[in-house]
Amino acid sequence: MDTDRALKILQLSPNASLDDIKKSYRQMAKAWHPDKCFDEKQKKEYEDRIKEINQAYNLLRSMSDRVSDHCTSVSDVSDTESIIFKSTPNGCEFFYKRAQQRERSGQDSEALEDCNQAIRINPNYLEAYQLRRFICLKLGYENRAASDNGHIFRLQREAWKPPESKQSENPSSSVKNDPIDSDARSSSASSEGKPEFVDRQKTDDQKEAIDDSNNNQEQTEKVFSQSREEARKYYQRAQRKFKLGREQKAIEDCTTAIKFRPDYLEAYRLRRMIYLNIGKGVEAALDDQEIRKLEKSNESPPKKKVVSGSPSDDPSFFYERAMENFRKGQNQEAILDCNRAIRLNSDYLDAYRLHRMICLQLGYKDRVAFDAKQISRIELKISQSSNPDPDHQG
Repeated sequence: MDTDRALKILQLSPNASLDDIKKSYRQMAKAWHPDKCFDEKQKKEYEDRIKEINQAYNLLRSMSDRVSDHCTSVSDVSDTESIIFKSTPNGCEFFYKRAQQRERSGQDSEALEDCNQAIRINPNYLEAYQLRRFICLKLGYENRAASDNGHIFRLQREAWKPPESKQSENPSSSVKNDPIDSDARSSSASSEGKPEFVDRQKTDDQKEAIDDSNNNQEQTEKVFSQSREEARKYYQRAQRKFKLGREQKAIEDCTTAIKFRPDYLEAYRLRRMIYLNIGKGVEAALDDQEIRKLEKSNESPPKKKVVSGSPSDDPSFFYERAMENFRKGQNQEAILDCNRAIRLNSDYLDAYRLHRMICLQLGYKDRVAFDAKQISRIELKISQSSNPDPDHQG
């Protein structure tokens, strides 16, 4: 139950004081007490209603008690209560400052709760997200820290605005903005009785605006580079865990890397491979769709190819048709097209991968094992051709 729901149940306004809460609670409790209901059909409704009233009162009372511990007078308590119930930015600052104090004193769990409360009041509170990410990293909550990093990057990107060059339609205004005539303008302004520092103040404000925009751009680029570096670290750790046979942990690291960098093609490919190895064909198919979208967005416009002969001589034709059949759910036709592509090109890696994925869904274990051997053979062949022989290295 949130604060708005509690205020609505007790029929209170957002600026209600502690006395108003107690008074409304007594009235509602007397009106909806189950002992006052003698109808068995309505007694259930009374019981549910009194439970909601008690929950709402306990929530509002706990919030007011929590605030009163840090106040010195009754007026401070009422002011702070109105801040919390109104959900103004001052309430965010209260919880954020208290989270800072608790984090310095080593109370990380309590500081994390205060950060959550500040973010509930103001979902765009950048400093609260930054502090919560730091606390989550200390406590080892890597997934939550990665989620907060995404919010931080979004807020900083929204806060940054490029400098706009405003061109006025009035030609006289363009003359005013001309730096060549600045001395003439200053002399004319002084002759008209206006202070001379007005134009200087305008130029100083423009310089400050440009400096602020440059700082925001540098900060945004820094956060973007940090997110790419974090994604790379999680991807490398996922590779190590996959080699050690810890597939589930490797999948988690790949997912975290994708959260830091949603266009991380290598992380999608590694996670698809792991899904195929552990027999999760549906998840592998979803990753395969994302991979194809990223590859399509990254690749340059395709060049026109002059294909000699009929389409039956081109293995890519059968592979693309197999993909279309697989998306439509026509698995048997897709298997036949994969077999035709493999007959034309025995080292067609994508055709073997698609064939194995479909066989996993259909439960053809022997074919899956055969395809796995062929895939490992082709990948080994590719790695040997890309990496030179260490004996011939200088």
